[in-house]
Amino acid sequence: MLCSVDATGAIRTRAQKEVSDICRQEPLRSGVYGVLAVRMNGDTLVSINPGQKMVPASTAKLVTTGVALKTLGPDFRFRTGIGYVGTVTADSTLVGDVFIIGGGDPTTGSSNPIATGASALFAKWTRFLRDAGIGRVQGRIIGDPRYFKDPDPVNPGWLYEDVGLGYGAAPSGLNFHENILNFKVAPGAGEGSHPIVTQGYPKTPWMSWRNSTISVDGASADAMYCITSGFGPYLEFVGKFPVKGIREYTLECANRFGAYTCASLFCDYLCAHGLSVSDGAGDVSPAGYIRTELAFGESESPYPPHTFSRTDMGYNAQPSAAPAQGSITLVGSTVSPTLTEIVRETNCKSDNFYAETLARMISLRKSRSVRYDSCSVAIVNQLGALGIRTTNNCQIYDGSGLSRKNYFSPRFLVAFLRAMAKTNVFNEFFDSLPVPGEEKTTLSTRMKTAPDELKARIHMKSGSMNGVRCFSGYITTPDIDPRRTVVFAVMTNNVTAGSTTVYSMLEDIIFAIAEDN
Repeated sequence: MLCSVDATGAIRTRAQKEVSDICRQEPLRSGVYGVLAVRMNGDTLVSINPGQKMVPASTAKLVTTGVALKTLGPDFRFRTGIGYVGTVTADSTLVGDVFIIGGGDPTTGSSNPIATGASALFAKWTRFLRDAGIGRVQGRIIGDPRYFKDPDPVNPGWLYEDVGLGYGAAPSGLNFHENILNFKVAPGAGEGSHPIVTQGYPKTPWMSWRNSTISVDGASADAMYCITSGFGPYLEFVGKFPVKGIREYTLECANRFGAYTCASLFCDYLCAHGLSVSDGAGDVSPAGYIRTELAFGESESPYPPHTFSRTDMGYNAQPSAAPAQGSITLVGSTVSPTLTEIVRETNCKSDNFYAETLARMISLRKSRSVRYDSCSVAIVNQLGALGIRTTNNCQIYDGSGLSRKNYFSPRFLVAFLRAMAKTNVFNEFFDSLPVPGEEKTTLSTRMKTAPDELKARIHMKSGSMNGVRCFSGYITTPDIDPRRTVVFAVMTNNVTAGSTTVYSMLEDIIFAIAEDN
């Protein structure tokens, strides 16, 4: 088909008819939806409400990862430095403090297969210290997150119920284990009791928590949440936990003290491997006040911004001004996986933490600010450089799509994906998108009944949250003709039916587009 419209401008394709029929059915009919599918040569296969702006959920990561590849380069790596302030004596004692100087690496201490494991990473950092002649630290291990100069990394556009859970963890200049704390949750004694909560990895003995969750009768959905705060190392479990239907599982909670956690665990590692540390761990506060005791009740100090805390959990800790980073003697550094690897993990596993880190890095590179509003402006400016019109087409509020203040239209997503196809990083971007049925991705259970040949031609990103289901990506032809590759966006909002029903209809839409290609 050389042209997909008739003389009146109406779309005349088999896919248009099939998709229109699907959209006229419930539950899509009573919701908000839009579909646009365009070949790279300009032929339009489907166009239904292409300008309708909707919440994109995690399909927003397409924009963040694409712009990151174009702005930072596919070989970009985050760097973490190890240094010290003080004097190394003749008996190999550092009279001073060791600093872990963060560079924004989202994979530090992560269990992700692309990351260096925590033990291996700590071993490298230990070698740096020993090679510098340090065999004992008469001082502290300080986590330094000043690379991202933002007192509160949590985006104000995120829902309250999201920010305390693992998928709502926010990045700082120095992170650990993707700033997630794992807790094992098991049913309690019965209705009205508290479920049993025990901490898993990483251990944070300096953090206190309270379990206010109530067990309820029946097999209702799990509604257990975690409340955290950057004001002190305290969290609380709230909500309801069903007595029936759920056995022990792991609840991932956001950790607002990634830098402190990293320093604390590295300090433990050093002591366990023969390099003693006299005064424990601490972190640098980007908020301009000293944490004299990682607990509620702290007050501002007269010291300048970027002062650090101590591990003393009592009330006798003495505040100290943090040294300028330029005065820290660097003894070594480690690097993250490449941006190409991080982008693939971001899109295949829909990792909010990685996406938010990339948004911050884009903004830092372009505007030297990592505030959430600066990140949005930086991404919009880079879209303009790609020739993408954003006015009346989109509203960008974060890098992950977790905010419901994001608004994209199918026309915007398709324009962006077509523009990415013309860049020198398209191969890396395209390869970062999973195919339906691919294991260990968000598409592992999608389009189960579709032929393998067809699924292999679909590379796309999913996005979902309450009432929102979206897919966007590329569909190649069997002969891999780039001119006939389809760029598509399928978006639904305000559809409250069960996920199985909605996904089945959206997969039928994508199947119809692929069959017509």
